[in-house]
Amino acid sequence: IHLLESLDKESNRNLSFDDVRKAIQLYETDLGPIYGYQWRLFGKQYKVEQTDKNEYSYNASNGIDQLKILVDRMKTNPLDRRMIVSAWNPVEIEANTMALPPCHWAFEVHSNGTEFDLIWHQRSVDVFLGLPYNIASYGMLMKLLEPNIGASFRNSQFETKTTRLPAW
Repeated sequence: IHLLESLDKESNRNLSFDDVRKAIQLYETDLGPIYGYQWRLFGKQYKVEQTDKNEYSYNASNGIDQLKILVDRMKTNPLDRRMIVSAWNPVEIEANTMALPPCHWAFEVHSNGTEFDLIWHQRSVDVFLGLPYNIASYGMLMKLLEPNIGASFRNSQFETKTTRLPAW
């Protein structure tokens, strides 16, 4: 309700049904600067901007594109030991702009020049719900990288701190 009141005061007009629906959707569905944002815009202050058409956009400049750096390194220096992508951003976590701190907080790639392996690090995982999704997502990401870097995806492994199994 306070969100809607502030929107009404800022615009100095009555809110339509669409205005209310969009404001509620943004408030309830915006998870903040989570995985994709950190991978592509790490270090950029998170800010959602409302356009004149009551659509919401994200300014995509001035962040560090970790995925681009990873692809470039895999192409130019495939033996580099520092091919790491992180979603763990202490500034955003402490500012509470993320809905939750990332569960799978980083991944790294190791290559011999013709093949590459993935290791992802996870602070917490639900074995029956989250883990299959993580396996599929990282597998797909690696398969998408293959044609861009000229190397074959070989293996993946994960490391987890807290592993939860349901008590059925």
